[in-house]
Amino acid sequence: MVKSYQGFRGFLALGVFMVHLSILRHTFLANVYDNWLIGCGAFCVLFFFLLSGFGIGSSFAYKGNSAYTCKGLKSYYWRRIKAIYPASIIITLALIFLDRASIFSDFSEGVKYTIGNLFLIEDLLHVSRINPVSWYLSFLLLYYAAAPFIAFLLSKIKWQPAFYLMIAAIFIGQIVIVTQNLDNPAHQQLFYTNWKFRFFDFLTGLILGFALQKPIIRKKNHRYFFFSCLEIGALILCAVFFYLRVYVPVPYLHGTYYAPFILLILIVFHEDGGVVSRFLSCPSVQFFGGLSLYFYLIHFKVLLRVSASGIPRISYIILTAFGISLVFSLLLYVLLHFNKTMQQLKTSKLQPIIEKLTLFLSIILEAGCIIVCYQKICIGQAAAAAALFVAATLTVALFLLLVFHLLKYNSSSQKESTDQSNQ
Repeated sequence: MVKSYQGFRGFLALGVFMVHLSILRHTFLANVYDNWLIGCGAFCVLFFFLLSGFGIGSSFAYKGNSAYTCKGLKSYYWRRIKAIYPASIIITLALIFLDRASIFSDFSEGVKYTIGNLFLIEDLLHVSRINPVSWYLSFLLLYYAAAPFIAFLLSKIKWQPAFYLMIAAIFIGQIVIVTQNLDNPAHQQLFYTNWKFRFFDFLTGLILGFALQKPIIRKKNHRYFFFSCLEIGALILCAVFFYLRVYVPVPYLHGTYYAPFILLILIVFHEDGGVVSRFLSCPSVQFFGGLSLYFYLIHFKVLLRVSASGIPRISYIILTAFGISLVFSLLLYVLLHFNKTMQQLKTSKLQPIIEKLTLFLSIILEAGCIIVCYQKICIGQAAAAAALFVAATLTVALFLLLVFHLLKYNSSSQKESTDQSNQ
């Protein structure tokens, strides 16, 4: 995966979080959403689908025929399962535990509901989603299952312009479909959360992954300044058209309107050659990009819980929800990448034991405050909310300190390995 693409993932997850702040029903946030953030969620989701398709397409194109052998396909499907199911199952089990009383009021329906949500087959079993944002993963599972067969067909195409012609044909087809349904009141269900329509977004990314095996702009032929101008220009152009979205009919804003500009960004940033790419490739941005999936899955329910906890000020609610989502994303990352994380911690001389203990104690304090807020036991609602806010703030500060030390260690390790290789 291109490093700048990984960096984009973190900012996209943050964009989705900002859009979902609209559930707080606050006057100021409503005005911000209506004037600045409307359509931002669709932009981020479309970007995620295109990135996912691109990653799969470029992987198959790079590996060639070996990717379509039994061993290659087994490895592909196993990596996709590991990328989605562990995090989804852990989060779903936690949510089921919190809502167990309402879920298992009817045992048979509760079991059906649990199975559907655990395995992301809610639509197949006709049950509602316990985590409203998990529809994205349900769609990805379908697309990942079909991707090797599509990639095999694309690998037989040798004429490079054919890929771009296919992308153009898909885009024109989507425009035609949306235009024919402009007056349909169910346009969000048709174009935003419809797995059939979203498949073409994923397919576009998949095709682009094959197309960019021979990049339009090669890094070796141009200088750093040229790529910097190109990247900044692409972002400015995207920002201008994003600003003009208020003049576009809403059905187009569910994704189709943004497709050309996102594709332009993917093409321009593919070589990681400019100043923006360097920023997106820095370790801290890359690290948050690695947390983006976990943050995306956690943030919405956390936002709902924190908003109902009685915290008085909207700024405190936002900070607390963001802090809790970030911390639990880190915990999930540590749990699912335990060996890698422990190796980093063991070899790092910059991480004193007291910081580790303080970090874990603050996490335990925060978890306790969440339980108290949810169950409303022993102490008043306002006191529990205040404790939750303090714990979240403390944990975010310690989390940033931990990340700083790990990144500093990684950069020093890379420098040492570079010096050794030069010698």
